[in-house]
Amino acid sequence: MTGSKFFGGPAFSGALLVPKGLSRSIDRIGGIAPGIFDYAGRCDWPMAWTALRSRFERRPNFGQWLRWEAALAEIASYYAVPGAFRVRALAELASGIDAMIALSPSLRAVPNASGQAGVDDEEFAAATIFPFALLRDGKPVSIAETNAVHRALARDMNGDIDGSAADRQVAAQRCLVGQPVRFAQADGKPQGLLRLCVGARLVTEAWSADAAQSQRNLQAILDRIAHVLVKTELLLDRATAAPGKFVLEA
Repeated sequence: MTGSKFFGGPAFSGALLVPKGLSRSIDRIGGIAPGIFDYAGRCDWPMAWTALRSRFERRPNFGQWLRWEAALAEIASYYAVPGAFRVRALAELASGIDAMIALSPSLRAVPNASGQAGVDDEEFAAATIFPFALLRDGKPVSIAETNAVHRALARDMNGDIDGSAADRQVAAQRCLVGQPVRFAQADGKPQGLLRLCVGARLVTEAWSADAAQSQRNLQAILDRIAHVLVKTELLLDRATAAPGKFVLEA
């Protein structure tokens, strides 16, 4: 499990859950790979593993400790939001993202395994990651171009985009989305996907005891997401319409 990803804590705030039977056998383990002693200290192991802990130096892991303190603060803030609002916010954000991707001729959603009906898994019963492919003439663009769009999304592209003031304003925004991943198509040919992600902090930021205000907050988040998709479309359009002037770095 991790305190980053969905909850938005620092990277590498991770933990491993071990079944009781396996836990007892690990504490009695014989050989330990020498390299582990360079990375782990006594405090990295459960208090109950007295035998295993005694073989490691008493060396505090301040980085891990502080990362988890920050992650726990994010988790606590999230669960301080009423459960009914958390469920509604995640559902509305998911519905809005799905609708925006479906309306775009340049984007195609790729179904994922999350959000299976009937699964009792609290927040994770609903989709929180939304992968999509970039299209040109109805066909996925290359992985290299997908990577280039991802990099361009994070930069101010105002000087590279001609068009209306509104287009240039969108192009100037720096948009951070999930890094590209490779996905095998039905014919086995790989393509690149970008990902939009809904995390706990969006829900925390949207919450307000004033129902009208919380709804406005959710709409503002969806508006920000819409800007990401509009900028993605602008980048694809300019790469097609003016390849000699506008170049996506591969």
